[in-house]
Amino acid sequence: MSAWNGVAGSRCLLLLLAVACTLPSGIESIPSRRQCLIARDELSNLMDLLNNMDEPYDEYSEQEGFEDLEDSNTPSCSSKLEKIRTSVKELHKNYHVLKQIRQDDPISNYRMSKYRYESKLRDLNQTLSELVPQVSNQNLTALNQLRRKVKEVEIKLAKSVKNLQRQREETALALSTTVIEKIRTKSVDAAIAEFKELALRSEDPFRIIVPRVYRGTDDEATKMIDFLEKVDFNDRPIGGYEVLVDAMIVQNKLEGENAVRILKHIQAIIMARVGQQHERAIALLKRFRTKAH
Repeated sequence: MSAWNGVAGSRCLLLLLAVACTLPSGIESIPSRRQCLIARDELSNLMDLLNNMDEPYDEYSEQEGFEDLEDSNTPSCSSKLEKIRTSVKELHKNYHVLKQIRQDDPISNYRMSKYRYESKLRDLNQTLSELVPQVSNQNLTALNQLRRKVKEVEIKLAKSVKNLQRQREETALALSTTVIEKIRTKSVDAAIAEFKELALRSEDPFRIIVPRVYRGTDDEATKMIDFLEKVDFNDRPIGGYEVLVDAMIVQNKLEGENAVRILKHIQAIIMARVGQQHERAIALLKRFRTKAH
């Protein structure tokens, strides 16, 4: 019996050894999480692009600089590196498109260009963050250097974009002066014509106009209402009523004929049932009903 047990034990041991030989070693079976390699030339090209953000964008050189770089990385890593290259180039492109928007161009053009620029900046930062756990240890310092450069460029460009915004606001303020003067002198049609230009260039023209026309008197409120009643629906007159109603509530003047006229126009905007103006008009009507007297 003991001999049989010895033979069986030997066979089990041999079987275990055979199975063990067919398995990869523990070290080899766990792939390295840091497999991405960033070529020195590639890093240099990216840094050059970031350093030259203020230089004119050249669409014909968009594909230059990375074509001859060897890439022996994993597909995932290669994809992220390619995304970084593309994001840096598109950031450069969108920044210069934004800079070329003139102060007298429609605000919609400026808003869209600014959105595209900021989106590319977010994409670039996100891709760089995603690459950190994958990049090879020897390249981690280089990647962090690239991330610092992106942050440096981001701060620099933010100042430039803020300056562009300030210039547009100054232009809008200058245009609003004429509109305000026309409203005060009851030249409503002339005020509407000037307002068309202002509405194209200002994010919120009514917040510039209303406080400078309405200071608390019934006559000023009447002039403002005369103007708002003629504002084109596409220029979102609800914005003007929001500012005026809030100001009249503060002054405790939401009453009488002026209040009736405002109420009728709010209801007309609600009946039109168009987009955000409809929703804003409903909210304003609720506020109006609780404060009017």
